[in-house]
Amino acid sequence: AVLGIPRADVIGAPYLNRLSSRQMEILGWIAQGKSNADIAIIVGSSKRTVDYHVSEILRKLEVASKAQAAAIYSSQ
Repeated sequence: AVLGIPRADVIGAPYLNRLSSRQMEILGWIAQGKSNADIAIIVGSSKRTVDYHVSEILRKLEVASKAQAAAIYSSQ
């Protein structure tokens, strides 16, 4: 762990299993660098709905940022 952050490849897979299919889709767009507003347009939801999913993704993956979540996704 660097700076107390667990390596993404160590914690990734079991944590990703916690996400719904919609949350996995949104996480994929996060990993591509899209903003929540852009993701809302892409998936046909409101920005508020995407904001909720992002907060749930962070909670379920036990990370503090979208960058950390994207690192876990990208390591798979």
